[in-house]
Amino acid sequence: MIEASTAWTHLFPGAAVVLPGPDELRPVGLVINFADGARAQAEVLLPAGGGAAGALLSVTAHTTGAGTALPARMWLIRAAEPGPDGLVLRLGGRVPPGSP
Repeated sequence: MIEASTAWTHLFPGAAVVLPGPDELRPVGLVINFADGARAQAEVLLPAGGGAAGALLSVTAHTTGAGTALPARMWLIRAAEPGPDGLVLRLGGRVPPGSP
């Protein structure tokens, strides 16, 4: 499992998640380390046939460092680009519950 990180205490459209190691988007299990010390398990999901279009980041329910409980959420990955510390995933909007 890859130890990813974000400079934020929670995820939102436009937030960046940095994955050290891979230089291209691929299905992978992650642990996201948030700026407040909280951690959440996550997974990069690619659509059938691969490719970045339609890629998703699925994040399990977790609690922020301040104690706020956040439900499991799925995010569109708007962009995935190499950065100085690894592959930077830029999030788009949330996928409504019950969607693939």
